[in-house]
Amino acid sequence: MSTLTTLVLPAPEAAAAPAVVRAEDCPQDPCSDEPVAYTSLAPSAAASGTKAVVTLTGSGLKAELKLRIENFSGDRIEATTLSVAADRRSLTAEFDLTGAPAGVWSLGVADGPYTGAVSQTGTFTVTQPGTAGLGLYQPVAPTRLMDTRSGLGVPRAKVGPGGTVTLQVAGAAGLPATGMTSVVLNVTATNPTAASFVSVYPDGAPRPSASNLNFTAGRTIPNVVVVPVVNGKVSFYNHAGSVDLLADVAGYYTVGDGSGLTYRPVRPIRLMDTRTGVGVPRGKVGPGQTVTMPVPEPGIRAVVLNVTATNATASGFVSVYPYDTPRSSASNLNFTAGQTIPNLVVVPVQYGKVTYYNHSGTVDLLADVAGYFTVDGTDAAFEPVAPQRLMDTRTGLGVRKGKVGAREIVTLPVRADVDAVVLNVTATGPTASGFVQVFPDGTIRDTASNLNFTAGQTIPNAVVVPVVNGKVSFYNHAGSVDLLADVFGYYRS
Repeated sequence: MSTLTTLVLPAPEAAAAPAVVRAEDCPQDPCSDEPVAYTSLAPSAAASGTKAVVTLTGSGLKAELKLRIENFSGDRIEATTLSVAADRRSLTAEFDLTGAPAGVWSLGVADGPYTGAVSQTGTFTVTQPGTAGLGLYQPVAPTRLMDTRSGLGVPRAKVGPGGTVTLQVAGAAGLPATGMTSVVLNVTATNPTAASFVSVYPDGAPRPSASNLNFTAGRTIPNVVVVPVVNGKVSFYNHAGSVDLLADVAGYYTVGDGSGLTYRPVRPIRLMDTRTGVGVPRGKVGPGQTVTMPVPEPGIRAVVLNVTATNATASGFVSVYPYDTPRSSASNLNFTAGQTIPNLVVVPVQYGKVTYYNHSGTVDLLADVAGYFTVDGTDAAFEPVAPQRLMDTRTGLGVRKGKVGAREIVTLPVRADVDAVVLNVTATGPTASGFVQVFPDGTIRDTASNLNFTAGQTIPNAVVVPVVNGKVSFYNHAGSVDLLADVFGYYRS
């Protein structure tokens, strides 16, 4: 059986291939007496409506072999063989995907016409037809791209008041040099000398009014950012004081070749709570310890989680990474003793699991799922937008003017044609400690929270939430608080 690998689709022009090499053209060795065997097919995904050129590798391959894909509805597409390498270790063929329904198809190879046995060699994914501006997700293991403390990615120095640093993303740390439309970063501000905010935006674009991180002097705080990549770069602006900035990549989006993952938004569900033993054994995570959480949904390649650290006994950080992989220097949550703080995490799933590492002290961890990235081409793709403020209760933008009171809900119109929205939500001026939940309009609010804050604190967090009736709702638990929401993109199918 084969192992499917790369998802890079050759351009349709590559279909003009040389003529099929017959058996008599094959050198005497090594292919003359080799049995037919299959190793891999690349690419293993392509968009509906395209003519996908694929390469089957193995040994003893020959022109008589026929590639076929078939879905659960019984639809069947047979490829046209274009060429066989002289050493018979690769075969190039073309699938005509005109009108092919999106989804996961079984891949088969037959020795001649489909009258006899067919060897099932894996799967082939037909994705939604390419739509301008819609991206598919490519997850990566968390990797640090920028650290102003050490000079990684940018000059070594704090970012001063009104200062900007620009990070080369394309081609860095194994990322592609071209084709990246947006990048998912976990950005951390540390060692700030004054209360301030940081905005992350595309290189060369006007700086938006939207902010991504808000912090006070001496506080370390992270937040996930989804930002368009222009000229292969993104920029970071600091408003006041000076601050060190770190950026860890979690993944990126590409457009055009049909490769990558689509997004399946779900209503927030709690997958892990160490306080009660949900998902993992009950008990705090100790210093230097890890816990591994199952992701119950089958076939998931990456998961979007809102992870919360609470009841910490010391200042520390938590890293979330794919199960059974080396832990990198990238972190996801930074906290102080006694603090409750959430952060959005986008992490690859390996063997149906993800792992959480706690650096110091003991801490309780909670994880609420927001959605999954899958190879199912029927799920949603990403539409990036320039950061823009959609809601501000201080001015009445998007919703009525005025703080959101205790156990009160405000509902924000978003767009009727999208499945989910990516927001940076900021709570400011709260009169009491509390939390805010963001959830689809018209649905039952559950136990998952998105922001946790203390009286007087300003704190942001990225939120990915399904859109129902073109709207999303915001619930405040205690006291009163002003809420801001900045949009960074949409998922739509």
